[in-house]
Amino acid sequence: MDLKAGLTIDRTNLDEELSKQAANYLFVAERAVNAEAEYELFKAKVSQLEAALDSSLRMAAEDNKVKLTETALRMGIERDATYGAAMRQKIELRAKKEALRALRESWYARKDLLIQLAIKARSEMEAMLSETVRT
Repeated sequence: MDLKAGLTIDRTNLDEELSKQAANYLFVAERAVNAEAEYELFKAKVSQLEAALDSSLRMAAEDNKVKLTETALRMGIERDATYGAAMRQKIELRAKKEALRALRESWYARKDLLIQLAIKARSEMEAMLSETVRT
């Protein structure tokens, strides 16, 4: 299902559009919630990895009787290949989370637009009926 393309409203078939809105919104909202959870879980794993690397670098420096500055420690962590890969994955997961959040908001805005279009269509229909009755 292409959820971005589904944001387009067929004004000639508002009944169908209104009937599908809730299910499509739920579909997107569930994915957004799952992406948020996946991101938060991975963020915690990156923090754990960072703490493990920090500890390992501090112990190595202590064993070698080397004074380790916070800057050197930070650079050592950031140079670690595993940490670099984890940070890239974290960035990708954050982008996915944000994209799904924006899509969820778009589907929510679509609901408001559908309601306004339905109100307008009803008003136009009532106006046409009242004109028919007068003539």
